[in-house]
Amino acid sequence: MRNFLEIFKANGQVNDRMQWIIGIVWIVCTIAFWTVSRWSILPNAPEVASAGVLQWQQGAAAELVTSFGISLQSIAIAAILGSMIAYASTIPVFKLPVEWFSNFNKLSLSGIIVIFYMATPNGHMLKVSVLVFAIVVFFVSDMLGIIESIPQSRYDYARTLGLNRWQTLREVVIRGTLDQAFEALRVNAAMAWMMLTMVEGLSRSEGGIGVLLLNLARHQDLASVFAIQLVILAVGIGQDRLIKLMKHIVCPYAV
Repeated sequence: MRNFLEIFKANGQVNDRMQWIIGIVWIVCTIAFWTVSRWSILPNAPEVASAGVLQWQQGAAAELVTSFGISLQSIAIAAILGSMIAYASTIPVFKLPVEWFSNFNKLSLSGIIVIFYMATPNGHMLKVSVLVFAIVVFFVSDMLGIIESIPQSRYDYARTLGLNRWQTLREVVIRGTLDQAFEALRVNAAMAWMMLTMVEGLSRSEGGIGVLLLNLARHQDLASVFAIQLVILAVGIGQDRLIKLMKHIVCPYAV
């Protein structure tokens, strides 16, 4: 009873079992409310479920695989490229250009997509390059904050161990912030799915779940649109958990 009352208190402490129960209750209540709701502009849960099964039978799974491949490729490139750019900021000659680059996250993609159209050889690379740019500019901005927040005491400690400057970069900056880098990547990688429809609309030659979503929205098939959106949400959450798992494997010391 005492543990139950904790769920209604500010900063209350509950065990994992109670947390699961709370989550299940919220899911059941949400589905129940959605099922009995009579909002004229929104399809209810049975309609969405039926539309989702129909879309799956018509090949939505293949479209999802295509989009997932583009997303993973973009995230992998963004992680490598963004890390290289961010760590380059520790070298004085590159610090200012990297800080300027991090401000590109304030640009509107609508105004610079023409550059990607001219610079990429095909539709696939167009989509990947736009996603990579969108992820990298925010990832670098977060990484600069992480690097700047490293306490001076860590550099001093590395110096007392006799590490040279490049060894300090490796141990203090790169390895010392690797868990935070994973966390920054996890947050910014979600942008790949948020922008999926937009980038796949730039080139429809490969198909993809975003193209399917655009076609369904054009025909105002709201039940199918909601079903596809829920699939994208589920895959995005799965991707989020995957990056978390990688973080704990590579950085088992992280909380």
